[in-house]
Amino acid sequence: TRAGRRVARLARAYAPEANDSRDALALLADDDLDPSRSAALGWALGLRLRDAGDAAGAVATLTRFHARYPKATAIAGTLSAWLREAGDPLAASEVLRGTAAALGDDPFAASLAVEAGLACWWAGDRDAALRAFELAEGPGRNGKSGVIGEWTPRAATQPTEPRAPSDPDER
Repeated sequence: TRAGRRVARLARAYAPEANDSRDALALLADDDLDPSRSAALGWALGLRLRDAGDAAGAVATLTRFHARYPKATAIAGTLSAWLREAGDPLAASEVLRGTAAALGDDPFAASLAVEAGLACWWAGDRDAALRAFELAEGPGRNGKSGVIGEWTPRAATQPTEPRAPSDPDER
């Protein structure tokens, strides 16, 4: 029966010394019909792969589950951190922007978009940073853009080296 196979996979997935525990966990994650549980199992699989020394497999697994469940913030945060550690801040930013877009009009989504924008900015991709900051801002209230919308176009035209403005209004 389906329930019997699930119980057997659970036992193998969490057996302390089982050689096939990652395979069993992968099957559980792929076969689970509940999106939250499938995402959690996929995240656990990614962590298990990374812990076993398979960083590339862990990133590939979380990338696959992030594409399937873009609202899963644990997956997005972990994947983004691993991509940043691997020296790919633009890919890390893309993960955060995807999750922010999936979450919609939510303060946490805005914070992810700001983090994505800063990562792009520091990596030198001003256009991607502007898109992320626009996502963070969301639709303007009363047709007006907010602080980020006013700051980013001006900042994009400034030199990359900071300078201290002498005019108090500029500060």
